[in-house]
Amino acid sequence: MITFELSQSSDRMQVIVDSLAPLRSSLSLELGAKLNLVVEEIIENVFDNNDHDGLYVKVTIDFIDGDQKQALITFCDNGNAFDLTEQQLESVPNPDRLRGRGIYLVKHYTNSISYERDQDLNLLKVGVLIISLGFEEESSKTLEKIVSLLGRPHTHSTGDDAVWHIKQGGSKGNEALARSHKLSEFVLHTDCSYEKQIPDFFGLHCIRHDRFGGGKNLLVDCSTLIQHLTPESFEALQNDPVEIVVPPEFKRDIESISARVIDKNFNVRYRKEILKKETLTPALQSALEEFERLCHSPVLNRKLELKDNQILLLDNNTSFALLG
Repeated sequence: MITFELSQSSDRMQVIVDSLAPLRSSLSLELGAKLNLVVEEIIENVFDNNDHDGLYVKVTIDFIDGDQKQALITFCDNGNAFDLTEQQLESVPNPDRLRGRGIYLVKHYTNSISYERDQDLNLLKVGVLIISLGFEEESSKTLEKIVSLLGRPHTHSTGDDAVWHIKQGGSKGNEALARSHKLSEFVLHTDCSYEKQIPDFFGLHCIRHDRFGGGKNLLVDCSTLIQHLTPESFEALQNDPVEIVVPPEFKRDIESISARVIDKNFNVRYRKEILKKETLTPALQSALEEFERLCHSPVLNRKLELKDNQILLLDNNTSFALLG
């Protein structure tokens, strides 16, 4: 995999040539030429169609299942005026037409392109981002590539298991079952709420939508929810620590942590059934009851169902979800 970035001050053609150079020896002449053309055309269109002083483009290129005949290209920019998926060129442009020939060739040479506009910015502003892949994929490779653009993946236990498979019965069939491996409802929660430092983002790749009535999700915007709390409840949730038990299926070196439901930066961590109830103060119990009621208010939550080959990215500090 190679990754490179370009800004308005970059010598774009030279950056592309230098960045693709390590791939040339392992690619056929035909694929190398197509790859170069696709990358050049999309980058030039991004810069030509955006009036943005701080515009940048980040490009990631990898190969599907190690096959040097199929390249996966991901473009990420912080502009707002060019989206390849909106370009409708199904036939060869008229020779007299000054623009459009490059985009036609891009669409002709590619099966699909994953194109996301500045995931960091959208996630920080809105809290939710849904990416529709233009291809089927049984593995988690695309999700892992997107995660690598955002930062370092978080492991679920002491092993190297950054990807958690949501599958009835678990991945192996003989491990301690998490809620995501059972048929029961996956109640509202912050992902990894039992960690000392919870991950900033949460990603979910829907390979196949549940055909038996599952797959219904509920998202809560915590920044809005906090504004609806009474002053007494807000004060208790931000100042009184709770003891949070680490679930047995997630192997950690501690049994529980002490943390606040709302921290000083107004980030939220919450998973009702792993709070140690006997340690809750009366004020905190009352505040949590109000918090729970607000979570299920239709004014403050949104329903969502992912389709096949969609990826959901969620701000794990300011939103949390019910996964059904």
